[in-house]
Amino acid sequence: MYPNWLHVEYAITRFKSFCTNPTVAAKKAVDAPKINIDIPTEGFYVKEKEEFVKKFKSVFKYQSGLAFDSPLYETSLFKENIDLKEKRNTWHKNLAKDMYISEALNVLSQLKLASNQEIVKK
Repeated sequence: MYPNWLHVEYAITRFKSFCTNPTVAAKKAVDAPKINIDIPTEGFYVKEKEEFVKKFKSVFKYQSGLAFDSPLYETSLFKENIDLKEKRNTWHKNLAKDMYISEALNVLSQLKLASNQEIVKK
């Protein structure tokens, strides 16, 4: 059994005065009794934090239902650059998941303009 770095460091600091050879000291550190610290994983705080996190899981599943397209000048570039097409498709999927963009579009559509123009196309 080979000692890990914690055992070697412990051996260097603890047994330095007893042994001149660090490998002998490391072996003694491995053979030394180990202290087991039991940290409860099923404790009160762990369950409390898990319940708190459950409240926000639905945020990551949000879909606005909006569709995003690239401009015409970019679609012609997609034939030459496949990476650009993949990046734009990923970006459009992430935009559809973004609740802030959805809310911003709702606010813009509710604004009353002097003329009867639509800011957001539905």
